[in-house]
Amino acid sequence: MHRSPTAAQHRRESRHHIPWSEDVFHEGSQINIELGGVRHGYAVGLMRTFSIGDPSDRLQRVHDAHIAGMDAALETIRPGNTCSDVANAFYRVYESLSFKKESRCGYANGIGWLEPTASFQKGDITELKRKRRLRPIGQAVF
Repeated sequence: MHRSPTAAQHRRESRHHIPWSEDVFHEGSQINIELGGVRHGYAVGLMRTFSIGDPSDRLQRVHDAHIAGMDAALETIRPGNTCSDVANAFYRVYESLSFKKESRCGYANGIGWLEPTASFQKGDITELKRKRRLRPIGQAVF
């Protein structure tokens, strides 16, 4: 079983999980590529973001802010904290660098592509426990 690859670029890069298209890549385009697979009912995703040529100054700043936010989020991931704690750590750093992200910054997956059990977003009070698999969203999408 497989999951069709998805890609986003140029004007549509703020949308997640869109199918391939006939869009033309241009110098400076941000490209998000996501591949996924399922083996014995266990799903995994791999997301990568690329720039055709040198990234714009804004794209580089978004990338740097996203990495800083992810570092803060990863420092917060430990049993006893909540999904909201992790999201708030990300958002605090990201917003301190003059960016805003209103969507989640991670989600549960594993058995099935998306497990509708937990999400790294404000207000999700799901407690983090050992052996739970949550996926930080590791791409800068704006």
